[in-house]
Formats: sequence, structure tokens, C-alpha cells
Amino acid sequence: MPESGARGLPAFNVVTGSEASRIIQVGVVGGDLVVPAADPVETAYHRQVARMAPPRLLDRDDELAELARFCTSPDTAGAYRWWQAGPWSGKTALMAWFALHPPPGVRVVSFFVTGRHAAQNDRVALVENVLEQLLALHGRALPALLTESTREAHLLDLLARAAQECRRRGEHLVLLVDGIDEDRGVTDGPDAHSIAALLPVEPPDGLRVVVAGRPEPAVPPDVPADHPLRRPEVVRPLAGCRAARVEQADLVRELRVLLATDRTADLVGLLTAAGGGLAAPDLAELTGRSYREVDDLLGTVAARSLSRREGHHRPDRTVFLLAHEELHREAVELLGPARLAAHLDRLHAWAAAYRARGWPEDTPEYLLRGWFARLVETGDAAAFTACATDPARHARLLAVSGGDAAALAEVVRAQRELTSGRTPPVVEVAGLAVHRIRLRSRIEATHPVGSPALWAIAGRLEHARALAESTDPARREDAVLRVVEAAARHGHLAWAAEVADRLPVLRTRVHALERVIRAAADLGHADHARALLERVGTAGHGVDVMPSLVRSLLALGEVDRAREIAESIPSARKRDNALRIVAEALAARADTASARDLAVAVTGPIHRDRALAALVEAAVEAREPDFVQHLVTGIRDPAACVRALTVVVPLVVAAGGHERAAAVLRWWEDAARAQAEAQCLARLSAALAEPTEGAVSVGVAGGAPVGAAPTPSPPDPERALRRLRRAALREVGRDPLRARRVLARYLVAEDRPEHLVATVRRVAPEALPAIAAEVARWDPPPGANAANPAGEPPIRTGSEDRPTLVGLPRRGRASRLS
Repeated sequence: MPESGARGLPAFNVVTGSEASRIIQVGVVGGDLVVPAADPVETAYHRQVARMAPPRLLDRDDELAELARFCTSPDTAGAYRWWQAGPWSGKTALMAWFALHPPPGVRVVSFFVTGRHAAQNDRVALVENVLEQLLALHGRALPALLTESTREAHLLDLLARAAQECRRRGEHLVLLVDGIDEDRGVTDGPDAHSIAALLPVEPPDGLRVVVAGRPEPAVPPDVPADHPLRRPEVVRPLAGCRAARVEQADLVRELRVLLATDRTADLVGLLTAAGGGLAAPDLAELTGRSYREVDDLLGTVAARSLSRREGHHRPDRTVFLLAHEELHREAVELLGPARLAAHLDRLHAWAAAYRARGWPEDTPEYLLRGWFARLVETGDAAAFTACATDPARHARLLAVSGGDAAALAEVVRAQRELTSGRTPPVVEVAGLAVHRIRLRSRIEATHPVGSPALWAIAGRLEHARALAESTDPARREDAVLRVVEAAARHGHLAWAAEVADRLPVLRTRVHALERVIRAAADLGHADHARALLERVGTAGHGVDVMPSLVRSLLALGEVDRAREIAESIPSARKRDNALRIVAEALAARADTASARDLAVAVTGPIHRDRALAALVEAAVEAREPDFVQHLVTGIRDPAACVRALTVVVPLVVAAGGHERAAAVLRWWEDAARAQAEAQCLARLSAALAEPTEGAVSVGVAGGAPVGAAPTPSPPDPERALRRLRRAALREVGRDPLRARRVLARYLVAEDRPEHLVATVRRVAPEALPAIAAEVARWDPPPGANAANPAGEPPIRTGSEDRPTLVGLPRRGRASRLS
């Protein structure tokens, strides 16, 4: 029996059976983000930092005291501090110790750039790991639908909100980044994609930023000119310590022994070639040894020279890498190019074996995370492109990670690498673009635009907002508006209004507030709705937002004010839209007289027809058949009129019998045909009066058209259309009625103005009305082909399955009532 959750809703917490995908509990969580006042949150990355820190930190009391002052002094709020030192100076040990043992009232989120670990050495890795810590700090789960760019935006937003909450509670938030000099996303050109450039120019709400690294290389080129990292005063030199120098000598000596010993040389060589990230089972498979032997060697003989990390997708599996960046460089030099290339070839063969098996469930994590980055480091464009466009590999990555963000990040990085040169390989770039579209399509299919709103309904408001904001740009506004409306209609009015207020675009902000106002009014919170209406008023009365303001006023019953604003809009199209909205509201309130006056005032046919159609429905409800019939005659759009007739005809039958209803339908059919003939005539006349560029002048010589210039032979469908047109021209002088029918069928199949010009030039102007009438009347039955009477090949026009009036422009073709 499930326990009762928040708001009396049942909280189901039981899952039985076998489930391969991730299990997500949708709870009811409302309100603001809260950073709990507790000890540092234990995360996978927190445990990874613990493995970097020494058992005891020696000779660093002064530096720890200075770090504590920097992180807590009111004078340093929003400041940077860049600790700089050369290799083997103990920077990482100091930073890891401080991250694990911050002063009271200080919260630290950290990232340690590890150049020798292909999955921990760039901007993507920083975003992933810092996001995990911030979400744990907030007690939130990672949204599934986040791309590389939206993850960065989500990270910066969470960072700002966490800093604000810490400041409100008298605490201090610190972002710590160690090893910034080991960032592998830095390039020399305009395509740099560095960690430093992601760090905020103006840290929000008192956030402090601590970075550590070597003096060289210089600040990356993509870092803005006004960034704090470009100011000399933020630099703090760090002196080396005796303990670090002793460690250096011991580790280098041990590395040389390991590479000179047969039992350990290939293990260290493979780890060096891989860039770290291999687990004991991976090394056992690569070397042909038993797992126990490899595990014993890694845990005893090579213990000091190697660092250990938790697996990303399998925290229970430890992965290994060399213990220091300089140790990795030393190993590369000691191995030499030939031995290093041999180890890399073994990794290539290993990856190829799993690729040949279709990337099965037991695919090592390294091949899904670190291998692509290592291929990019080697500069093998063909290999990393193939890796980034392998659908089966990305399907396996989706299965283990639960999302496509990592796959998208690979595609984006591969595109960036390929296009950074002078002559990008077109085929490879195009292949990456196609694969990226497929990934986006899969994300959109898995996460429809309406799915974030479902999380809002379930009470997971922040999760819903994160999902909406991570939707692709083309659908993001719609997703956010749906979340706001869903939250508001389920009682979360304050939260919905806050989200609406923070939207950056005025038009979207007003649209969102309008939905909150309508929800508040429907829920009986009139005072709240009026207060929100004042926000809409202060947001500005631009033309784009006035229809939303009109809807908001109507939700509160202020019809006169809504009408006044609608009539004041200078843009005719937007004024018609607003007047139509008011007319529909009046019709819904059964004020048919006022609604009719407004509908008549609408000048645009589309909005006027919609207003009249709404008024028709209101009049039908009021049982006014004469008024209804009068209204229908004012609707010009055929589709709108058909929709109106579906509710009108039953009322007319009830009031005046079937004969009266038949008379209404005959009127409609005649009016529709007349309109279609007028449109056809206008189009044909326009084709004669203003020939389009490239049109050909056609004469009749021996029954064959003569073009002004030779043209290449068209494909078969084109040839059939040309023959059909020639048949129509031949019949003009002999049998005008037959010519009109042939021409009508040609116009069904052909919709290009230049061909209409060529065809119609041989038709006398006085014959155009008859041709227009024939075109408007002719409509092939479902499944029939348009074949000309001269025995030309049958032509499929594409209109066989839809009852349309033919010969009209593609936009605005009218449906015919049959």
C-alpha cells in the first residue's frame, strides 16, 4: 500500500521486475530551490576529489588561511583568485584538501582538469561534473533533455541561484577549478572552446572563483578582454613545498622501474596510450592476462604511480590513470613513438572488435567516453568522425547514460575540429550534420514539446522548467509557455508568475503572464489576477503584446477596456486579431449583438470569418436560425464556412425543414463556385499581364509549340505535361469546349506560372471566364488519374485523394462542398 505523499497524493516507491532504463520518481515538489544547511553533499565527484587529496597536507597552513580569508571576507565577494605555480609544486594537493575541508559557512563546488584523462580534460567534462554537484546541492535530478549548449546555460543559471541562496543564509559559495592549464579544449585560433571562457565575467551574488594552474600557457584567446583572469592583480604565486619535491622524485623513479619490468610495462604503456580511464578488466582483456593478476599488479606494484577514479556510469568499477600530468609526459618520453604507437594500435583493434559486435551491453566504459576524445587528440579525423557518427555506439551510450547529450557533444566537437582547418572535408562534415539531425529528432521524439508541462502537473516544477529550457530553440518558447500554464492551472501561481517575469523577451513574457492571469481568474483568485495584470501593464504596450493584454482583460471580465485597447492598436492585422478575440469572448457570453458589431468592424477576411464563425455557434445555441443564416452569408473563407455550416444545417433543418437546408447548401455551392472562378480568372489574367522571368513565348506551327530558346529534355512527367498542354492548344481553334476541358486537366497537374503563361497566351481573352469556370468545376474523383483525351500518358496530380478546387494557387485553395 503506497504511503500518502504531499497534498494527499499517493507516493509510489516500488518497482518490481527487470528494468533496463532509468527509473524516475515523479514526486510533488513545489516552491523555490533550497540549499540545505548541512554537511557537504556526497557525490561521485566528491569521492573522486577525495582520492586526489593527500592523507595529510603538510607545510600549507599559511595558504589555507589565505584561502579562508578570500572565501569569507566581504571585500572579496564576486572576486577571482588565480594560484599559479610550476609542475610538482603541490597545487592539486592544496586545492583538493581545501575542497574537502572548507572553512565553516563555505560551500565549494570544484572541478580538477586532468589532462592525462581524456574524459576529464575539457569544458564538457567541467559542465557535467559541476552540474552534478550543483544539482546535488539543490536536491534536484539532472534533466534528461540537455544539449551541450543548454547544459552550459543550465549550469550558469544553477550557479547563480545557488550563490543567491547561500548569500541569503549568510554562507559563501566558491567555484574551484584546478589544472586550468591542462584544458584540452584550448586552440590557437578563433575556434577555442576553453574552460576559462565559461567562467563568468561577473560572478553572481557574491560567488568567489578560485583557479589554479601554471603560469603558461597564457589566457586562452576566447576569453573576453574584460575577464578577471586577464587582470594581473588576481594572480597569487604559490611556492613549492618539500613534500611535493620528494613525491616527484619517488614517482619518477617508480615509473622507470615499471616501464622496465615485463609484468608492468604493457599495463603502464596502455594506460599512457589511452590517456587514462581504463579499468582492470579492460587491461586484462587487452593484455590477455587474468583479471586477478592485473588487479594485484595495479593495487601493489604500481599503486603509487597510478591514480584511481570511479567509473562514470559504473561507480563500482575503478578506472586508472597516471598520478600526475608530468608523470604522464615522462611516460610518453620513456616509451618513445614506436612503442606508444604499438599500444595505440592495440586500442584501435580492441575498439574495432566491439564495433564489429555492434557495441554490446558489456562494452567497456572507456570506449563510450574516453576513446572519442583520445582519437581527437591523435588528430585522426577519419577515426574520430566515424566514432562520432556510429549509430550503434550512440545507441549503447544512450542506454547507459539515459540521454543523447554526450553523443551530441561528440558530434559538435567533431564538427568543430573538422571545420577549424582551411579546407574542411565536405563529406565528413555533411555526415556529422546528418547524424546530428538524427540525434535531435530522437530527442524530440522522446521528449515532445508538451512533456515538460507534464512534470509541472506532477509538481516537479524546477525539473519541468529545466526540460523546457533545454528544448531546441525552435520549440523552446512553446515548451516554456506550456509549463507556465500547467503550473498555474494546478495552483502554483506564484511560481508560474516568477518564471514568466524572468523570461527575457517581452512578447514571450507577456504571453506567459497572460496565461497565469487567465488561470488565476478561472481558479477564483481575482485579486491575484489583477495584480498580475498590473505587471503586464508595466511591461509595455507594444503592438506585439496587446492581443495578450486583451485576453488578460477578458479573463477578468473587463470587456470594455479590452475593446478599447483592441480598437487602439495601430497595426490593422493585429487590431483585427484583437477585435476578433473580443468578438469571440462576447459571443461566448451570448452577447450576439455586440459580437456582430465587432465582427463587422474587422477588416481582414481571416479574422472576420473566425469572428463570424464563433458568432454563428453562439446564435445556434440561442436558437436563432434566421440570424444564423444571415451570418453564414458573410463568411468568405470556404473552409470556415464549411465549419459553420456543420452546426448551422441541423438548426435550419429543425426550424424550417430539409428544403430550407438544401437551399442554404445550394447558395453555398454557387457562392463557392463563383469565388473559385473569380480566383482562377484572376490568376490566368495575371499570368498573361505579367509574365514571370524565364517564361517562354509559344506559337502554333504545325501543331507544335515553338520556344524562344532551346531547353534540355525534361523527365518523363514533364514531357507528359508538355504533351497535355500541346493537346489543349491544338483544340483551341477546333473545339473550344474540348480545349477548355483539356486545359483544366493540365492546370490540375501543373502549378508553375511560367508554364501557365506559355499555355494561356494562345487563348483569347474573352475565353478566359469560361476556362476559369471549367477549371473550378473540374475535380478528379478519388483514385482517378488525369488523362488527356488524345491518349497521352496518365498523370497523377497529387490531388486525387483530396477534394480541392483545382487551378488555384497552392496557398488558399478552397475546399469544395460535395
